[in-house]
Order: sequence, then structure tokens, then C-alpha cells
Amino acid sequence: MHAYVDVLAEPGHADVTSHVDFAALGGAFAEGGAHVSALATQGAFLNRLGARERVSALKRSASPAQATALDAAYARLTGDMAMGSLFKVLCAYAPATLEPVGLTDA
Repeated sequence: MHAYVDVLAEPGHADVTSHVDFAALGGAFAEGGAHVSALATQGAFLNRLGARERVSALKRSASPAQATALDAAYARLTGDMAMGSLFKVLCAYAPATLEPVGLTDA
């Protein structure tokens, strides 16, 4: 059931989705001295972290029904016509650290 909840009531037990002005957020981070990654789609980010390979590994020991469910979940999370392009990832990090993984093709 979808309903508004206090995001601090039960941390980790509710999905929190919000419309974010990434340009303003990134600008604020940069003004504060942070390095800011380029904006990435959720699909690109998850695939750069190995989501496709993880699903393949899980399917090796899955039943046919489980394999179908894994494929559907992967498509929902990473697909261009689903959450994969709808949701975005931005990372702000300290200048003295390496750029976090998953945000660029490099």
C-alpha cells in the first residue's frame, strides 16, 4: 500500500521517493567544497556495479520461477522504460578521495 510516512519513523522499512533538483543539490555540494559526480541513471549505475552479472549468478541455482522473477526484478530496476531511467544517482564526495565506483564508464 502506498501512503505517506514519516521517513524517520522506521528507518529502512519504507521506500522513500522524492523529486530532487539535482542541479541545485549538486551546486550546494560543490559550494561546500565537495566533488560532485555526473548524474547517472539508476540502470547505468546498477549495471556498472555488476547487477547484470549478479542476476546471472543467482539464476544458475534458481528454479524456473525464481529465474523469471529475477529477470523481472532486474528489468524493473534497470530498464529504460522503468526505474532504470526514471531514478537517478548523484554522489558528493571529499576532494581527497577517489571518485566512487558506478558513476562513470571509466
